[in-house]
Amino acid sequence: MTEFRKVEPTSLNLYSAYFSLKISRDAYQKNLSLLSNGVLFGHSKNKIHNINIRRYEDWFSLDKEKPSVQWHYHTIGRGCGVALARYSEYTAVKDIIFSIISCWAKANYESNFFENSEQAWAGHTVALRLDFLIAAFLILDDNQRIKIADLISHHINYLLEDDNYDGNWNHGLDQSISLLKAAFVFNNKKAYKISVKRILENFQHSFDDEGVNNEQAVMYHNYNIERFSYAQRLLRFFDSDVSSFDSILNKARLFMLHALDPKGNYALLGDTILTNPVFEHGSQKIDYVTSRSQQGIFPEDKCKAVYTAGYVFGRSSWEARDVPSYYTLRFGPARIIHGHNDHTGITYFSQDEMVITDGGFDGYGADEYRAFFRSPQAHNVVFCPGEKKFLWDAHTQLVFSEQAEGFDVYTLYDKPYVGIKRVRVAMFDLVNDIFYVYDKICSDEEKEFCQNWCFSPSSLVNFNDRSVSINTSGKKFRLHLDVDYKVELFKGSQVYTSGKSVVVGGFTGSGHNHKEESYTLRSFKYGSSVSWRSFFSQDKFNTKRLDDNSFILEERIIYRVSDEGGRCSVEKQSLDKDVSYLAAFSNISYTDEYSQEGSGYVIYNRDKMRKNFFAINFNNVLCEIGGNCFFDIKVSPVDGDAPTYYYLSAVDGKRRFGLGMVVKDIEEMFSAKIPISPSSKVKVEFIIKSVSVVNCVEFPLEELCQ
Repeated sequence: MTEFRKVEPTSLNLYSAYFSLKISRDAYQKNLSLLSNGVLFGHSKNKIHNINIRRYEDWFSLDKEKPSVQWHYHTIGRGCGVALARYSEYTAVKDIIFSIISCWAKANYESNFFENSEQAWAGHTVALRLDFLIAAFLILDDNQRIKIADLISHHINYLLEDDNYDGNWNHGLDQSISLLKAAFVFNNKKAYKISVKRILENFQHSFDDEGVNNEQAVMYHNYNIERFSYAQRLLRFFDSDVSSFDSILNKARLFMLHALDPKGNYALLGDTILTNPVFEHGSQKIDYVTSRSQQGIFPEDKCKAVYTAGYVFGRSSWEARDVPSYYTLRFGPARIIHGHNDHTGITYFSQDEMVITDGGFDGYGADEYRAFFRSPQAHNVVFCPGEKKFLWDAHTQLVFSEQAEGFDVYTLYDKPYVGIKRVRVAMFDLVNDIFYVYDKICSDEEKEFCQNWCFSPSSLVNFNDRSVSINTSGKKFRLHLDVDYKVELFKGSQVYTSGKSVVVGGFTGSGHNHKEESYTLRSFKYGSSVSWRSFFSQDKFNTKRLDDNSFILEERIIYRVSDEGGRCSVEKQSLDKDVSYLAAFSNISYTDEYSQEGSGYVIYNRDKMRKNFFAINFNNVLCEIGGNCFFDIKVSPVDGDAPTYYYLSAVDGKRRFGLGMVVKDIEEMFSAKIPISPSSKVKVEFIIKSVSVVNCVEFPLEELCQ
């Protein structure tokens, strides 16, 4: 075991990233002084504190720490690896490193391999510790190498055992990489053969044909790109041909490009922290996005992508100066590894802000927050509060997909609970920065269902009537909702049952041991067949609901989702030609005084006791247009009271002024009746615009809900 291949100092960087750490001389000297006094370094961003290890017994204090803290220190290198960065400049480094390793080894022996620690001999910890031990071995003196040789040998033998192999994901990959380096350094042909075989098999399982990693988390997708790229460099250095990796890794980089929001942060999908990429990726296109168009190469790729692994991405532009809008949508196979129960979930980025956000991730502690952040309640989905058994292994299908300029439509379908079917139709118009979501639930029994919306921690949220106002860092947005039962808006909510804490909602996780209170809104409905329609836009735009199915933006674009006769129709309509002047040529039936002004009238009721009805027939207008039209009436008082409603012959019930409607397929008389109060004078303006369909798709829904 003490015979090993000599490694040239110029090649050390390939063996360990610790050798290439950039650190100033002053900072390095300070760190080295702390290490020599028994201080091992934590990770401030992950809220892992420094610890003091002066005697081997001090290692046992870790047994009571969180798994993430145990893992960090039992890798050894995470706590002291910085000492390798400038080791050649300071003779004391070897003794300091050897002392730390020896102290850990004695604690390991005295505690029967840290039998009370769940992390000391976990497969991933062993891999990263062996990685550091090899790096240290290469720079230690001969007598120091001899004393840690058996420890390294034990690690190699541990990783050679199939029962200790963690399998085809990043933990298994890290094990294989450490074993590969050890095999080369110590000329262990068996370890070399096994590690190469495992790396190649792992690669086949880790990425699909589209380059999507199997761990269901954007951050770990990035990690796997870095680690497989590193494995590829190692194998080439050891004279093995792995050019077969190139094509898939390039596809993986393209996926990662799409999985970055316009600020260059990871899309918060799965176990992912809110940050720019923290691992190497090897893509200048990614550099372009993360630098806000200041570095790298402009991506010529399409701005939208659908991946069969269960991801939809869309953005309005790759250019930061365009202030792009961006969305994600999740579907696909069951949750595994680092994935969440987020199927059908939406996130939305607008005006340089993540507004509708995923619940996020705050680490691997076996606590109520870990359970919450993986649950449907932490995502923008519909769930059933009364059902304890969420079918996390259910597959969510993308049953319809259409992408066009300003019109992206997707339909998702799954069975998240026994006897319950869930459909989500999502339409995005990134040109006008809106989305429209139609949710439908079909259940064997009447139950309570909840539509969940999560807002970023920087958002102030208020609910009023049927809409939500959102102020995110000074940018204002509005979310229109269906509300007919119950609504809850809250932050940071927990309940305690039998002494056990359960997170209700209102939290966003942004990284290891980092969580913030944030607004969550839940809209509840009860029944066996329930549905919601939700419409999002910038608040500066005049947006209103026309009818049960339609919303209008800025009096110029109508978005409509209808579910009738077992088929769903999604339309984007444009209000084109203003033909309001045609109101002047309509037939009027009124016994009192009126005068025509442009597209409207001034109407006077001289009767001091009774209201009169101003009636006007628009059939000639419809004939003139020859198609669908948008119709609305505005009123204002000149003298006395103004009416608050009117009647249309083609529509049942009263209509409110200023809401408008699309008139189509009218075969009988189409007329309006406006009540005028006694002794009142009112100005009435008719708004009539021709309507054309810009985009329209139709697909069956009936069989999904049978």
